Amino acid sequence: AVQFCGAERLGHGVRIIDDITGPEGEEQLGRLATFVRDRRIPLELCPTSNVGTGLCASVAEHPIGMLRRLRFRVTLNTDNRLMSATSMSYEMEQLRDAFGWGIDDFEWITINGMKSAFAPFPDRLKIINGIIKLAEKAAKELGEVALEARGLTIASLNPFGTSLKDISFAVKKGEVLAIG
Repeated sequence: AVQFCGAERLGHGVRIIDDITGPEGEEQLGRLATFVRDRRIPLELCPTSNVGTGLCASVAEHPIGMLRRLRFRVTLNTDNRLMSATSMSYEMEQLRDAFGWGIDDFEWITINGMKSAFAPFPDRLKIINGIIKLAEKAAKELGEVALEARGLTIASLNPFGTSLKDISFAVKKGEVLAIG
């Protein structure tokens, strides 16, 4: 799909692991994995869904941690929220618990998602610089515990008053019409 059809992203891209060999820390990328990583082709990953379908026994065994370490452009997704009984907040909690991910990791994966969005480049930059990075900066300065004590979350700190954890947007004619 990528090399012959020009796909711009790989939904359920977790199967890229079939082209990665070697023990942890000494992984070798095959030709396809190298092509995908070097061209920054986004891998849309859905850890909870992958556990539910038997790809791995738990989120802790999900290859998202390895793919992040190997610097693939990984995005976090829910797949089917109803069938998987999940949300973006829950997916992030699972990664925090399984891999010890913190604010920097979630900023990285959120920015990856926005870099990979089907939206005009200026709108993607506006959301990255005007929402995601500002919210993460506030969270780092105040600390997650201080935010939670005030009834806030990292996600609630943005100029639009919407949740970054469950952010969605609609774009028409190059304008962001809705965020929320």
